[in-house]
Order: sequence, then structure tokens, then C-alpha cells
Amino acid sequence: MRVVKLAVKALMISGSLSCGSHLFAQAAAPAAQAAAAPAQGTKIAVIDVGMIVKKHPTIKAQQQKIHEQVKLAQEELNKRRQAIIAEAEQLKVLNEGSPDFNKLQEKLAQQEAQLKLDSVRREKDLEELEAKMALEFYTNLQALIAQLATYHNIDLVLRANTEVPDMKQPATIQMALEKGVVFSRPHLDMTNAVLQMLEQQAPAAGGTANGAAARNAGAAPPSGSLNR
Repeated sequence: MRVVKLAVKALMISGSLSCGSHLFAQAAAPAAQAAAAPAQGTKIAVIDVGMIVKKHPTIKAQQQKIHEQVKLAQEELNKRRQAIIAEAEQLKVLNEGSPDFNKLQEKLAQQEAQLKLDSVRREKDLEELEAKMALEFYTNLQALIAQLATYHNIDLVLRANTEVPDMKQPATIQMALEKGVVFSRPHLDMTNAVLQMLEQQAPAAGGTANGAAARNAGAAPPSGSLNR
């Protein structure tokens, strides 16, 4: 999905999201102290980012909004292009090299140049809008994962892929072969818990996701499949 390509790509490059400072063991304690308080192992969870994207409560609406803006911009540019083509027909009835011919030809050239410039600017604006949306998705997802992991005392969150490979879609088979987490127990999966948080965070009519997040900041995260 185009709107979230940047965010998903960033998560794939990172490979995993660290949510604690206990990734490495502390300095060795005296034997008596270690016997009295044995060190606990690193707590790990997994999350399916692809599933988050598919089931995100607001991404589809945001994508539709961008799609409509792209459509409107394209329609406007097409109207201007057709107007230039129609006006260019007047050149056929003018004597080539005459003042009127040269004046109209120069006018059409300026209009065409401006049209190309506006087209590039519109495309850049839409790309920036998509990048902003992807960054907001990525930043918000990281914050929710960190909040949930902290609440459940989880030290490390790995990116998993729970999609079942489909023989009719070779790409899904390749993704299954390349996924970083080959196996994990269901209770380690925080995907559903994060989706619940996203649903709670979803803005009401006229609201914003950031505003909803601020209102729900003090609420305890849902447990989902996690055991604290």
C-alpha cells in the first residue's frame, strides 16, 4: 500500500524495535547475591506490522482522502491541457510568422511551461503528504509498542509475519522464507493488543489521532495475547 510504504520499509530495515534497556546482561554480581536474586531472562514479544497496516482503523480513510486529492489535481491539469490544445487550433488559421501567430505561439509556450511546473509541484506536494502520513503512522506505532511493552515489562519486540503463504501469490512464499521470526508462541504476539489501542485512539469526527492519543495516554494498555 503506497501510503505506508515508507513506514513499513523503515520497520523492515530496523528489523526489531527495542523497548527496554536490558538487552544485555548487567555486570556479574557476587555469587552470594546472584544466588539470592537470580537474574531473569530477556522478555520478548512479536508484532505483525503488515497485519497492523491491513487492519488499521484510519489508514483506509486517509488513503481515500489522498486518492481524491490526486484525482482532483489530475482533473484540473487535464482541463488546462485541453484548453491549451483547443487554443492551439487557432494557429492553423493564422499566417505562420505573422505577429498574431508569433504572439499566440509564445502565449501557448508559456502556458505549457507553467502547466508542467504546476504538475511537478502538485506531485511533490502529494508525495510530501504521503511521507508525512507514513511518518505519523510509524511514529505512533512505535510509541504504542513502547507503551505496551513497558506496561508488560517486555525488553525486546521483534517484527513477525503471520501471513499464510499462498501458492497463487509467489511473493507471500518469498516473504515467508525471509521472515525473521520463524516461530513464536501465540501469547507473545502483541498485534491484537496494538490494534485495540489503535481503535481506542481512532479520532472521532473532527478530531485527530494525536488528540485521541493524548486523551488516552493515562489509560492502561489492553493485554491482548500478552501475559504480564
